[in-house]
Amino acid sequence: MSKTSENARYYERFQVEDVLSFFSGRLVQAKSRSGTQVFLQDIAIDRPLPPGSKEMLLQLRHPHLAPILDVMEEKGRVVLVHPPLVGDPLPLVVTKEKPMSPLQAVRVFERLLKTKLDLNRLPLPLDTTLDPRNVCMVEEQPLLLFYGIKRFGKTQKDEKWRSLLYFLLTGNQWHPEMNAEETREALRKVPQPIRQLALDCLEGTCSITDAIKRARQLLLQAKMKQSFRLRRRYWYRALTAATVVVGTLLGLQAADLKTTPSHALQQWINRGERERAISSDHTGTQQMGMAGVMQSRQSDGGTRVSTVPLTGESESVYRWPQPVQGPTHLTGELQQKENQPFTISLTQEGKGQMFGVQVDGEGRINLVMAKSGKSYTLSRSDEEFRVLPNRTYLWHFYYIPEEPLRFAIGEKGKSAQWLAAGVVPPESVYMLTFQGGQATKLNNVEASTGSTASTDAGEWMQGQPWDLVYGKGVVEPNQLHLNTTAQVKLGPAGAFSFLRPSGFRGDPLQLEMDNADGHRFRFVLTRSDRMVLYRLDEEIKKVADRPLGWKWQTDQATSVTVAWDSNVLTILVKQSGHEGTIAYTHEVPISLEELDLINHDAIDLLVSP
Repeated sequence: MSKTSENARYYERFQVEDVLSFFSGRLVQAKSRSGTQVFLQDIAIDRPLPPGSKEMLLQLRHPHLAPILDVMEEKGRVVLVHPPLVGDPLPLVVTKEKPMSPLQAVRVFERLLKTKLDLNRLPLPLDTTLDPRNVCMVEEQPLLLFYGIKRFGKTQKDEKWRSLLYFLLTGNQWHPEMNAEETREALRKVPQPIRQLALDCLEGTCSITDAIKRARQLLLQAKMKQSFRLRRRYWYRALTAATVVVGTLLGLQAADLKTTPSHALQQWINRGERERAISSDHTGTQQMGMAGVMQSRQSDGGTRVSTVPLTGESESVYRWPQPVQGPTHLTGELQQKENQPFTISLTQEGKGQMFGVQVDGEGRINLVMAKSGKSYTLSRSDEEFRVLPNRTYLWHFYYIPEEPLRFAIGEKGKSAQWLAAGVVPPESVYMLTFQGGQATKLNNVEASTGSTASTDAGEWMQGQPWDLVYGKGVVEPNQLHLNTTAQVKLGPAGAFSFLRPSGFRGDPLQLEMDNADGHRFRFVLTRSDRMVLYRLDEEIKKVADRPLGWKWQTDQATSVTVAWDSNVLTILVKQSGHEGTIAYTHEVPISLEELDLINHDAIDLLVSP
């Protein structure tokens, strides 16, 4: 074990088992005082981080980054605490004997390059290496392990991204001393457009932004030719992928650095837990066909149960008769004589992974997941919504593969519904169970599948043009109330209104927009009453800035319209008879594909009249 860091205060909180140098600092395998295994990123910094940096890192959720459980800033270092990491190191997934298919390689390449740019665009810019040893695969999704903090420590300019596509396509690590003929021969069987992109990256004739654009064009062409649907990309998927292989990866890292880690670092972490299935033998489990259960098949292939029997003296578990596979919309009525725990869960059979919704003993709604014996609460209703005794609630639970889980619940006869979304389960076959006590009544439970479920999921926002893809909120006719960190897709129309409560002191609005050419834009209406537009490339570049023209007010609705014509992007802001416009002329035509609201405070979204 390295002795160079023994003056670090985290040694007081954790029992350090091994230390290995990594590109951004040190990787520490450790255990907490309670015996929980964690991995610590020890990142050297040359000056203190700005205020709010810890909060930003803790809130960081990205589909291709390992989650952060805690952040400790000490003199000269920042320590990031990660959960136990399991998975498949990229150098073991991709080999000379088994390279990736060309389209899958382009897809992984594009996602990792986009993640590198996303890190650079954060308020506290981060950087990472796309060295294959820093990448793991969870299911078919790539996950980056470690990263450094730009401008606050020693970070080297990383060009490993240039050889990443070559590695994915061939299973070979590219080295500058390799001659051109050898390089081209290794790519001989790869389709010409993909082969040329890999060669242009190696030869340095395209930027990272150009490479992303060309990769997206290749994927789009493949979609048009083969008529398959590209998987949708969502931020904040880190908790579903939460775990990566580190032990084996460190062995690969160590072999290259001529460093020999301990035997412990070369073992699979929690391999036994990951492979052990959740037991299906629960006390009080009820099966279909028991007394009191009325089951019927629907014309769309779904199933309806008039009453789910939760009749045990304590908690009982009822298992749905069919597995959940493919798009599924579950709905039903919930009533409790008194507050008691109640759970709806989807369990991935054979893999010990669970996703679900729990009503706790105080009536709060929790969106939860469990993996490798550890559970996580992803969203909680807190004070904005609670299940009260002796009232009837209608609930909806949506599982659509490759999309966030969605849950909505509201009191019967009332229009307001509490919503939560954000975790994206892997596409799989799930077992559906309901667990609760006899004070809980569950009636008229229905499961719709296939296209019917997908259509229902598209209407879960009560017909509003938005889609909550991460976070929680309360939806009412023509209004969505958010009071915490959330991401909302605003739809292609690009027109909406919003309202901030009195006392709000932050930037009134932040939007992010994806253009068809691969560029991403950020619009900020600032607290100093300015409109600022950024282009997000390798670095954040301000492309337009002008005063709003009046003192923006809380408690007054503000309307926003995003429009484009040819290569001109225009954003119009209105409030109480005032108007402000900002415009930017792009070098290529504007065609926005996504428009996202990035929010961290209380806000009401209003449907524009």
